[in-house]
Amino acid sequence: MSLNEIYDLKKVICNGESIPIKLPFLKKNTLEEEWQKHENAHDFFPYWMTLWNSVFGLKSYLETIQMGPKDKCLEIGCGAGILAQVFPARQGDWFFSDLIFESLKFIQKIEVMKPNEKLICGSWSQRFCQEFQYIVASDILYESKFCQEIATFVWNTLAVGGQFIIANPERTGRDDAIDELLLYWKGKYHVEQIQ
Repeated sequence: MSLNEIYDLKKVICNGESIPIKLPFLKKNTLEEEWQKHENAHDFFPYWMTLWNSVFGLKSYLETIQMGPKDKCLEIGCGAGILAQVFPARQGDWFFSDLIFESLKFIQKIEVMKPNEKLICGSWSQRFCQEFQYIVASDILYESKFCQEIATFVWNTLAVGGQFIIANPERTGRDDAIDELLLYWKGKYHVEQIQ
């Protein structure tokens, strides 16, 4: 199978710049058929195969941060590697993680990672054996149950003085997601909202 048979190339305009994005090519399959490969297990719906637009806000914000070459950075819920695709100027020691193994295989195939970067297959309920100066994510608060899991994961994984940066759009029925997440951290972290 040639590389162009595994992805569709989309052009997205962000801040006046045309950015090419590689998304998984479904052929005849639908997202529901991909989900059936995991016996319709709730946590394995293939959201990773979709372009989530808040990643562009995350990219724009990350471009304002001076990350050092030795800073450890973790993206949780990396999906199809959109952040890695749109933010090639990233500095630091990057790790990209997702629960769904197929998403990580896709990232490997499209060759978007730098030689020192790593992929991690795992969930937010697991403990990682290292701490990160930066944990980043976009579009991950689409269900209430994730708030406590993410809060606990970040609490256990973020280095002292580190930053958790999340780009999360407003969603009907989930407008309180960020407030709910912040409740878990009240008094533990300095938090500021960036528009």
